[in-house]
Amino acid sequence: MSHAPTEILVTPRQDDLGLTRIVNGAGFSISLLPSGAIFAIEHAEADRRIMINQTLASLIASGMGRLHLRVGGPEPQILPIIGPEARLRVGASDDRVVWEGEQSGMRHQVTLWLHPRSNVWLWRVEVVNRRDSELPCDAVFIQDLGLGERGFLMNNEAYASQYLDHYIARHSRLNHVLMSRQNLSQGGTYPWTAHGCLQGAAGFATDFRQVMGPAYRDADKFSFPFGTSLPSNRLQFETACAALQSKAATLAPGAATSWTFFGFYSSDHPAASTDADLKLIDIVEPARKDWAPRTVALSFPTRSLLHDAPSVVADSFDEKAIGARYRRRTHVERTGGQLLSFFTPGRTHSRHVVLRDKERVVARRHGALLRSGEAMLPDEAILCATCWMHGVFGAQLTIGNTSFHKLWSVSRDPYNITRASGLRMLVETNDGWRLLTVPSAFEIGLSDCRWIYRLGERTITVSATVSGEDPAMQWRVTVEGDQYRFLVFGHLVLGEQEFAHAGRMQIESRRKRFTFRPDPVIDGANNIPRPSITL
Repeated sequence: MSHAPTEILVTPRQDDLGLTRIVNGAGFSISLLPSGAIFAIEHAEADRRIMINQTLASLIASGMGRLHLRVGGPEPQILPIIGPEARLRVGASDDRVVWEGEQSGMRHQVTLWLHPRSNVWLWRVEVVNRRDSELPCDAVFIQDLGLGERGFLMNNEAYASQYLDHYIARHSRLNHVLMSRQNLSQGGTYPWTAHGCLQGAAGFATDFRQVMGPAYRDADKFSFPFGTSLPSNRLQFETACAALQSKAATLAPGAATSWTFFGFYSSDHPAASTDADLKLIDIVEPARKDWAPRTVALSFPTRSLLHDAPSVVADSFDEKAIGARYRRRTHVERTGGQLLSFFTPGRTHSRHVVLRDKERVVARRHGALLRSGEAMLPDEAILCATCWMHGVFGAQLTIGNTSFHKLWSVSRDPYNITRASGLRMLVETNDGWRLLTVPSAFEIGLSDCRWIYRLGERTITVSATVSGEDPAMQWRVTVEGDQYRFLVFGHLVLGEQEFAHAGRMQIESRRKRFTFRPDPVIDGANNIPRPSITL
């Protein structure tokens, strides 16, 4: 009898991701993934490396930063003009990254340029109207903000955001200038940035809750069409960003326009931001004069199925469907007559059901922490995982030490902007692959969770259950109605932080088994014992 061979793979570290880097003489660097997504924007000084962005982008998904072209007229559209979602051609040289494409008759090119000697970078947006009628348009720039050492940010992004202080200064020509300071000392320094638009900003926002927010969890579309202004008020919440809206322009057929957004970084800003800090950005205008156009070779980057997979939008359960599925309900929550959540009775009233429409409006997503066994205190044999309602079926799955013994990565934002963290699922529909996100109903039990997706005449149920005896967890997918095909994927960590550790994955095809363990040869930097995990 022949046996299928065992295949051994090694998970990548950061240096294995195929990053393209542009670096200047001031210690500033921007790294780009092969997909065309910005991986990290960082500044290195002495032995300290500060990350300007809040989260690292994934190879199969994007980061949190965005740049949109908003088009008005009879067929208004919002077009992504950086990153892998828009099927753009991408290229890089020693001082810039360029994204170029054409969508819906609008030709656009974005150049991210890093000054060779100072901590200044420019996002230059150039647009040409290729239609036969005039069109109004503007641009919206969104940069996620961390301003901290990588370990500090990845330990808890919400915590890091709570320590960011945003100050909005009014400049005589630039209008809104967003200044952000990390108030929690990073090795004795207080990182600081300023963002603005050289043509003048017409609006702004300081947190993703304002520009994407809860409704984004199963919509994955920026919801501010042309003619709608950003809120232009300061919010200091848990997903910090610098978002800027350009002034609008109306382009005749064949006409062109451009806008330039800028970023400026100071490695240490001991005092809180004030209007007096406007003098710091006086360096931006002279630095702009060092920019010059340059031809950069462009090509279509590597893409994944996830880049083209919009969210599944589950149907809501009406009162009749809820009554048939949950005959008895207690602790019912309603708003304006709309049913949002309830408990189902039993010996302990311990099963909580949350409906789709509640998840779409709450700032902090619904989730549950599942742990194996019955011990009262933590020990090295306990398996623990976090399940989130918006389609994260297992994040930060650990055995024993919850920092060093991770299998799946942490789900790093509450609005499903980072779509590849933890354990996720794609479902193949008549319209192609779709990402399972917010379900029609989410059931939370003491040792299990269930996601129920009503999709027309079919219903998908995903359940996650932990064992009461062993450090084990089981996922089960069932379909009522015609069958679906699923693609299940999980972001492996096998250590403390993504891309910081190497691990070995053993694939036994015949036994349909995966075994994960840290690689002692590749990842022997510390001697912390780590368990192996088998699926």
